Amino acid sequence: MAGVAFSGKNVDFKTIKYAGTDGAVMWERTFNGADDRDDSVAALAIDSSGNVVVTGTSVTASGTRDISTVKYAASDGTTVWQRTYAGPSNAEDRATSVAVDAAGDAVVTGYSFVGGGATLITLKYAAADGATSWEKAFSGGAGQTAKSGALALDASGNAIVAGALHDGATTRYRTIKYAAADGTQMWNREFAGTAGAASEVSAAAIDLTGNVVVAGAGAQQDQHHLGSRQVRRR
Repeated sequence: MAGVAFSGKNVDFKTIKYAGTDGAVMWERTFNGADDRDDSVAALAIDSSGNVVVTGTSVTASGTRDISTVKYAASDGTTVWQRTYAGPSNAEDRATSVAVDAAGDAVVTGYSFVGGGATLITLKYAAADGATSWEKAFSGGAGQTAKSGALALDASGNAIVAGALHDGATTRYRTIKYAAADGTQMWNREFAGTAGAASEVSAAAIDLTGNVVVAGAGAQQDQHHLGSRQVRRR
């Protein structure tokens, strides 16, 4: 389990491991960011050896936010490594999801504010020491704000990142596939839906043959109108 705990003046990551048989606490760990400000957990993943990777966001001394990721050892919760990501503008960087591949490498996705907008950011960290294997950013273009909502890894470790792009009027799904080895973009697709509709990606999954399924919300005005007419006819 991972969440936050109040430490007296701020909140920190709190991660607890319970025994499956009786729920006894095996270990618990607290992570306080480098600047001793608020730290909020976004997601957790466990590798094939039971090691735990927790990612979230830490407030800095200047009031901006960085992505913080911590790996704990399965046996006793010892910190294996900790990494911080501060985007190119050193502004707002937020984690939204984490996944671990068969080799134990961790992939974190979130978004980073750059030049007045936000880009989808995806980071891959090496299992052993948390070294950054690759880092990729995706921007929809000038005037668009991007926020990731979901992450999934296929059997080969390729990463699917699904998020939303907002251009001031319409928010659209955006789904991107990155190669496991170096983060090369393999493809990206946009789902626009009805003009003027607001969309938000919530989940992504990959089937056994590598096909990708993305789900979320899309408020389509025509459907709302249809629904209200149906109610009046009852």
